[in-house]
Amino acid sequence: GRPDIYKIVCERTYQLMNNYGVVGLVLPSAIHANEGATGIRKLFLNQMSLKYCYSYENKKKLFEIDSRFKFALIVAEKKFGGTKEFSCAFYLHDEEWLFDERRIDLKYSLFFVEKTGGVHLSFLECRDAKSLSIFNKCLDVGRFTLKSYLDNKKIILRQGFSLNRENSLIHYTQEKKWETFNVSLKNSIVYVYEGKNFYLYTDRFSERPQYSTDINNFYKKAHWPESIVHYRLAFRKVAASTNERTMVSAILPYGIVFVDSVCAETIPNARATYYALCICSIFNSFTFDYLVRQKVSANVMFYLIENLPYPEIDGIKKIFLSHTALQLISNHDGFAFIWYEQLGDNWREPNKKPFTWSVLSTDEERWEVRSAIDAVVADAYGLNREQYEHVLHSFDRASGSNPYTDICLAKFDELKQIGLDVFTKKYDPYWDIPLNENLPQPVIHLPIPQEEEEKDLFGEIVASKKLRKRK
Repeated sequence: GRPDIYKIVCERTYQLMNNYGVVGLVLPSAIHANEGATGIRKLFLNQMSLKYCYSYENKKKLFEIDSRFKFALIVAEKKFGGTKEFSCAFYLHDEEWLFDERRIDLKYSLFFVEKTGGVHLSFLECRDAKSLSIFNKCLDVGRFTLKSYLDNKKIILRQGFSLNRENSLIHYTQEKKWETFNVSLKNSIVYVYEGKNFYLYTDRFSERPQYSTDINNFYKKAHWPESIVHYRLAFRKVAASTNERTMVSAILPYGIVFVDSVCAETIPNARATYYALCICSIFNSFTFDYLVRQKVSANVMFYLIENLPYPEIDGIKKIFLSHTALQLISNHDGFAFIWYEQLGDNWREPNKKPFTWSVLSTDEERWEVRSAIDAVVADAYGLNREQYEHVLHSFDRASGSNPYTDICLAKFDELKQIGLDVFTKKYDPYWDIPLNENLPQPVIHLPIPQEEEEKDLFGEIVASKKLRKRK
């Protein structure tokens, strides 16, 4: 049947109901999350009084459908005045829970849904009251929403081109080794990045890109001619709340294009580079990832995360997050340009020859820095130790607890003990180097084609046929 048939059912049900009538429905979980169901959520919240929204995972096969499928039990009343507050619960599995008098469900007000769901009114999917209290704490501290902050800094994140619709533009490459990977644009060939090609702070993860394309295919397409010559902030779009990590971000190198499993900057030339570095640090923190998990089930769609609270990052925190992210992303000489842009000729890495890459080459070195970042971000969100520990343990797996809980908590305790100023200077060897406020310069210059004019009988320009490359 039609995938949106549930919308028709909801609308028709409302039309057939008498005033003060009550209806109960079993609907796909899209009803409280998907962008396409915004109209139905507005119907239940504004035209009716939503009473209950209980969301189930089908892991115990309550219905003879795919166990990965999620569904929601909805109860609403056709009542003037709309919804004031409703009861909800998410990630349920047992039908007996509905009849347990000791059950604890959450209470969402319409104001809370509007604040956290924005114009789409998507529901926060908190698992328990503790999660809700932590989210509220971050809301209280957050000076911006993610969208308002990005808009203010002129940062636009969009997904790449469709691998399915534009597969005629790409070619399969046989090479699998990162050691032979380069972005020299030899013969105008560029590589195509997918989400699986990068991970937390690293642009080289798993196997190298398996597709390439001719840059000439993208000269007249959207932002590519301007953006491809810069480093770009990016995050994976395809990631579930049950994965080891949900929010996965990195700084992508110049000279590549990306597909729709990646959301990346389209106008990196409009902002200072350190903003992208700071945001990368925030995105990759456990605290921000935790907030994302309250909104995301299967895919990190920007409309779901745009209303997440974003902490105030200024002064020494801004310098610290920018410098430490730079250390983490500089894992090969392709990042030498951004290093010189931000730090000049300064090199203060102990026991390492100047300008040798990676800057942080071992897991121990990287987690020493990453845990310090994580502690600073948790502090910026105003979390106390108990709340931060809860956040870290939410990343425990069935195979074992979060292996980084202890080191992150130790850094958090140290920060609280010695203070933010001393802490950031201890873990940022470049703390006294001011941020580069200038807009970034292109790292490479593309062989931009210049069109040769063709004129009609009256001398008017009507077309261009021949391309020649500008050096």
